[in-house]
Amino acid sequence: MIFIFIALVVIYISSISLNFKKFNKDYLSINNTTIINGIFVIAVFISHFYNQNCYSYYLKYANNFDLPVLKVITRLGQSMIVTFWFYSGYGIFEKIKKDRKKYIDSFFKKRFLKLFLCFSIAVTLFLVMNLIIGEHYKIGKIILSYIGLESIGNSNWYIFVIFILYLAIIFAFKIFKKERTSLIVFTIISLVYIYALSIFKESYWCNTLICFPAGMWYSYFKEKIEKVVFKNHLNYLITLISILLFFIALYKFRTNIYVHSVYSILFVLIIVLISAVVTTKSKILLFLGQNVFGIYILQRIPITLLYNKLNIYVYLGLSFALTLLIAVLFKYLTDKLWNRIYK
Repeated sequence: MIFIFIALVVIYISSISLNFKKFNKDYLSINNTTIINGIFVIAVFISHFYNQNCYSYYLKYANNFDLPVLKVITRLGQSMIVTFWFYSGYGIFEKIKKDRKKYIDSFFKKRFLKLFLCFSIAVTLFLVMNLIIGEHYKIGKIILSYIGLESIGNSNWYIFVIFILYLAIIFAFKIFKKERTSLIVFTIISLVYIYALSIFKESYWCNTLICFPAGMWYSYFKEKIEKVVFKNHLNYLITLISILLFFIALYKFRTNIYVHSVYSILFVLIIVLISAVVTTKSKILLFLGQNVFGIYILQRIPITLLYNKLNIYVYLGLSFALTLLIAVLFKYLTDKLWNRIYK
């Protein structure tokens, strides 16, 4: 595991350029945000590999050099997915600002249905895998797994939350005409959703969700934020240091869902601000970011099928390689299928 971590660090450092004289205007471009998501999807993979194989099992074989990496991943926790939420919310609102009516009118078909199609195919793959390994689930659980409310071995909660958020976007932006009003309504729905999930589900279902509407609000106030924060380097440093200190202060209290929500926003804002002076142009990380869905959702297939059959490092490397292969094929085939259906 330490080798993957070192490789990731080397790839990142070798591809960055620092520019403290002039802020990067493209810090929230599709390429830049995709690259950053590519970094964090590796953290997700390591986390899932580590959790699925149990602490005691892993330590039985792992080198002591791996322990710092595991500690970093453990400390990172749910924060490793906050950029997924934030950038998604930001990107959606940027498109709403450009052509609200056209985008919202096509949102259910282009975003909701496409996600449902891809996720349904992924769940079906897990169903096939379960048949191969002799794992059986009740029909009710299988049906609910297709909307992410249950799991048959796959990652599910993230998709279920997105489904509801997508429906909330359609409601808020179709019913209310003013962008600010729509955004306020959507944010209120998100807060109610967080509260409801905190009652019925585990904390990880909702303790980072607030970053999605936060990304939309950042898009809404983007020009005003940039005029203040990026006016000069002093403003930038004061903002960054203030957020960083507040973030550190909340660390011990992050077990509370609502504190963790604020903690998550602060974490993603630190990343956003750093990306304004640190430019990354790694094709490898861009490739990983472009395949986030497949890597995130399908990684448990090779991890499960290869479990306890190989040396831990061979197992880790092969699981990662197969995950990438499956993710690329999955994206290629689902894109072709969607283009054929949509046309």
